Amino acid sequence: MRFAVKLETAMGILGAAVLCTALPAQTVLYGSGTQVVGSTTLINPATTYTRIYVVFPPQTSGNNNTNFISNVMKQSAIDGVTLQVPWNAVEQTSSPNQTDCRVLAPPMSNPDRCQADSTAGGWFHTYDWSAIDGTSGTPCSDTTANSSAQWFCDFPNGSGSFKQVNFELFGISNGPTNVITPSYVTTPSWVSATGASAQDVVNTINASGCAVQYPGSYTVPTFTPFQGDGNTPSNITVTWTSHPFVSGDIIWVSGLSNATFNVTTAAGAVVTWQNSSSFSYKLLSGSTGSMVFSNSSTKVVVARQSWPVPFETPYASAWQAFLKAAIYHFNNINNVTNNPPTWNFMQISSHIGYIRPGVATGGEAFPICTSSPPMSTYNPVTTWVPWYTTVNSTVQSANPQMQILYSINAGDPASQDATIATAEAGIAVGHYNAIGEYNGFGSQGLKQTDTSFLPTSCPQTGSPNTGNNWGCMFANYWSGASPCTRRSERP
Repeated sequence: MRFAVKLETAMGILGAAVLCTALPAQTVLYGSGTQVVGSTTLINPATTYTRIYVVFPPQTSGNNNTNFISNVMKQSAIDGVTLQVPWNAVEQTSSPNQTDCRVLAPPMSNPDRCQADSTAGGWFHTYDWSAIDGTSGTPCSDTTANSSAQWFCDFPNGSGSFKQVNFELFGISNGPTNVITPSYVTTPSWVSATGASAQDVVNTINASGCAVQYPGSYTVPTFTPFQGDGNTPSNITVTWTSHPFVSGDIIWVSGLSNATFNVTTAAGAVVTWQNSSSFSYKLLSGSTGSMVFSNSSTKVVVARQSWPVPFETPYASAWQAFLKAAIYHFNNINNVTNNPPTWNFMQISSHIGYIRPGVATGGEAFPICTSSPPMSTYNPVTTWVPWYTTVNSTVQSANPQMQILYSINAGDPASQDATIATAEAGIAVGHYNAIGEYNGFGSQGLKQTDTSFLPTSCPQTGSPNTGNNWGCMFANYWSGASPCTRRSERP
């Protein structure tokens, strides 16, 4: 039996460092006792219990799910699971709007259902958590996509052996296509509502040469006609039966033999009109009344499937609203209406181990394509570090009752800089939850070469000598504390 899942320890995914006020993290795993070991140096002689979680377990019904529950979840060595919370599974495309949801009767006015946008005055985000909470009828057999219900039940059933459930808040998919960010984030109407000039995104066309790219999923059929209307700037009508675009989409076009038809600058082009067999996009400049046909190299990439620059206002403001709604929801999950009374005896919130908010892609915190537009216009240190601080501060302001963990990353995977990881680790442990526990941090990707790490060679800047500089940051903050040191107890 084989499962496509990862084991995650209290120090991260398969051995990277996760610190809770400098709590459980080490490079050697052996049973219930763990220690931090360098090449020949014992960084800290203390041992602590290392929790082992299964990341993204088989969710939907079938042999994988059945066998996993029978053969993995019932093992005493497994402490629980870590689940994704996709943003657009909770906030739909129709949100936000200008109807004040705060005047509605509870629960629709509760902060997990209704959030005023902090930037777009008079706009409100509305959320529906039913896909995450799952069914109220038979929660322990709920295997629908994104539902957490089955994982809050006991393993084995009836014995009272409950596991912990952790949540990673995902705002952006991992490549090659972004299917998690709500599509409204990149629309001209939302960009205008936030007072921004644009929401930049990273994709193959306007950020060529990057190690990580979002090419989208649309292939233009060969010999598709692109017809200009002769205006300045021109509207280009594309005759493409069953095309996937809607009015208001931002798109990029490349590969056409007549370069006038291509749109490769960071701003993209707006789809101005569409029906079932054609659509039109407006050039940023230039005029043509001619026709050109697509070929095998023609690409059309849409903004909503690209990687949005997360610290720009349209994305940042909407994501912060979602983070506050999520923390409120999981703080109060015992009281959600679709959990039946027979389920509430478990005190579900006490079974939440931690929440890991995404700062960028998935649950991670790294900028991508920093050497190509649009990211090359930003300094990764002076833009990324403040954004990381903003996410930490936003979550802290929502008063989370559970442990909060963050990823640390040394910048763009193609060009790592320990300066960023050093700053991120300090920011994480400088924030805390409602009961005084400092945030933890970690990074996945333990390597064989990390076993030669020594604290005496710990870089604060420049090229890291462990993945995302986790070894250096662990050596800086590890205290051997267990359980997590509370803020009021720390000297």
